[in-house]
Amino acid sequence: MKNGPRLSAWLLSAALAISPAAAGIGVNVDVLWHPNPKDDSQVFLHLSNMAYPAPRVEVVEVFHQISNPYETYPTLAFIAHYGHVSIGTVWEYKKKGHDWYNVMMHFGVQPSVLFFEVPQQPGPPYGKAYGHWRKHGNRLKPDMINNDDVRYWVNLRTVSMSSGVPPAEAVKWQQSGKKFEQLAGTKYREKHGRGPELQEAGFGPGKGKGKGKGGN
Repeated sequence: MKNGPRLSAWLLSAALAISPAAAGIGVNVDVLWHPNPKDDSQVFLHLSNMAYPAPRVEVVEVFHQISNPYETYPTLAFIAHYGHVSIGTVWEYKKKGHDWYNVMMHFGVQPSVLFFEVPQQPGPPYGKAYGHWRKHGNRLKPDMINNDDVRYWVNLRTVSMSSGVPPAEAVKWQQSGKKFEQLAGTKYREKHGRGPELQEAGFGPGKGKGKGKGGN
């Protein structure tokens, strides 16, 4: 029994060492349809599933393979939706190690589907890619945009579409140091009694040069 305290301490250290990504594997796929209204991250996953719907059987097949659904699923669903392919097909390509922008282009989702005009350019670090898109449109090169940029614009589009929040307001919210998930959760709780119906709030397609496959 002398080793009891040591064993307990070791188990605690091991538990704390588990990465968020590894812990994410345990996220129940049901949150995509039935989130806990008090959990902003679950609500955001749910709203992503509404904005970019896919057959449940396809979603279930890949969802538990994703190490961090909160970070990965919205972008995965976005590309599958606008690329007009199954979410499993996109996942098979992504898990080979491709960057999100490469995945977008592979499935014909052009920058003009990802980006859209906002009254005020987002602050750093996301404003740089936005500026490149304004200048180059669908000729945007891979070195002008990174994974964080793609996730930012997918999440901005998601919260705007699903929560009825004008993109400009969502940009200001994020620049104030808050997360899109918090905004989505707040708006969801304000109206969850009426159901999470998609709304439009001054949200339209981008004005980039050209129009990608599956554009708005």
